[in-house]
Formats: sequence, structure tokens, C-alpha cells
Amino acid sequence: MGTLVLNNIRSRKEMIQYLTTRDTSDGYDVLDHSAKGNILYTLERHPDGYRFIGVYKMSGPTARERSEGEYGWGYKAMDESVGPVYYDCPERILKQSDVEDRYGWREKCREVRRRKAAIKVWSKDLTPGATLGLFAGFQTNTATNRRETIYKDVIFDYHWSATYFVGHRPGSSTYYRYRWDEVRLPDEVLNAAA
Repeated sequence: MGTLVLNNIRSRKEMIQYLTTRDTSDGYDVLDHSAKGNILYTLERHPDGYRFIGVYKMSGPTARERSEGEYGWGYKAMDESVGPVYYDCPERILKQSDVEDRYGWREKCREVRRRKAAIKVWSKDLTPGATLGLFAGFQTNTATNRRETIYKDVIFDYHWSATYFVGHRPGSSTYYRYRWDEVRLPDEVLNAAA
């Protein structure tokens, strides 16, 4: 299913308002919501009375579209039953859903949150010059015919944010911003996040 574009909606704020205060004559009610970037999570009541989580991927017009006079925002509607690939739904919404967590989506959201918390605690003790393993892809082990994760070394220089750090490759003086979620974590950090 594609993205539904509404030409009368001109901003992210208007799109959120539209999606959370729409006509409820069809029996669906939005009980709570939270926006994380351009992903909107809603707690909705089905006409049959159960509650489920709606996931809306919102998108604004591209630069080309704006240059051609198009300003409408769009959205792609999903719900938790399809196992969306967005995992930062707040706990207050997760715990109110009544539907079966068929694909483990709610648990995956909680796992991602625990992992971020564990990284935050672990990374506070990192000192500049520490060598970290950074995800670089996969390769097949020809002896076992199994897929293995490849990591490349990166030297930690300093914290940038909860999402990024600044570092450089060994032997290079060029600094880049890297994502914390691509770092190979020590076993004790992974166990703490489990």
C-alpha cells in the first residue's frame, strides 16, 4: 500500500492533528498518541472495544515537489499486527494494547529501548582512543555455510549525542559521525540489555 497525500495538509503538525482528531463516526477512537520524528504512534479503540496501536509514517513534500507548487503531506497507515519496522513506540502506549503481539513487535520496541539504555550507561566510561567494532556487513563462512557479521575497527573520539559518536578509522585523521546502534557491544552490555 502506498502513501496517501493530502494537499490541504501543509505541515507535520497539521498531519498529526488530522490523524489524531479525525472523524470517529466509523467507531474508531484515538485514545493516545506520540510522534517520534515522522513516525506517529496512536493507541486506538476498535469498534469492537479492543485497543491496538496504529503506526503512521508521515512524509512531507520533496524539494522538487515544493518547487512545482505541491505542499501536501502524506502518510502510510500500518498497525502493530503487521510488525512494522519502527521500534520507538513509548511504553505508555505499548502497555495499553489488547491485541496479541503476534510478531513480537511490542517486545522488539522494549528490547530496542533496553539496548539504548545499556549503550548510554556503557558509553559514559569510554575514553578517547578506545577501539570499537563497527558493523560493516555480512559474509558467508564457506566452512560452515553460515552468515557471519563483519565488524571494522573505529577509534572513538567523543560523544555527539545519544544516537551518534565521533570517531575515525585507524590510520586516518578524518573524523566521521557513527551510530551507537552499529557498535559491537561487549557481552556484559548485551546481557544487561536482555
